Amino acid sequence: MGLRERDGWNYGDGPDDIRPALVAWIGNGYPLHHFRLCGCRCGNAVFLLDLDDASGVAVRTCTSCGVRHFIADSEEYVEEAELERGECPCGSKSLQLGVGVSLYEGSDDVKWLYLGGRCATCGMVAAWGDWRCDAGNYLGLLDRV
Repeated sequence: MGLRERDGWNYGDGPDDIRPALVAWIGNGYPLHHFRLCGCRCGNAVFLLDLDDASGVAVRTCTSCGVRHFIADSEEYVEEAELERGECPCGSKSLQLGVGVSLYEGSDDVKWLYLGGRCATCGMVAAWGDWRCDAGNYLGLLDRV
């Protein structure tokens, strides 16, 4: 595994390449402390993504069973969100997703959330959004990705 750059984009071999892509992308000074890949209860790990990172909302829909999952605490803010469907530059909307968090210093409480994805068609890996997230303990938040 490992990221490869081509035509200005990063590409990876699998979902484990999402975390290093997020780490390379972070520019706000809040380090990535913890990370978890998204998976559906049906066992699938490919999703459609609806996102409004200005509102701190991301919703993933399983491409296998069709169940919608709010990522982290997104359900609390979805009414004020203007969701847009994520699409890779290759035109595919099927993504493998992962969520990372930055914590307050000396605490287990989340300060910032990072959402990354890998195109299930071409392998392009990128950050899809990030936002301030005061959701409390990171373990509870990552259980909701």
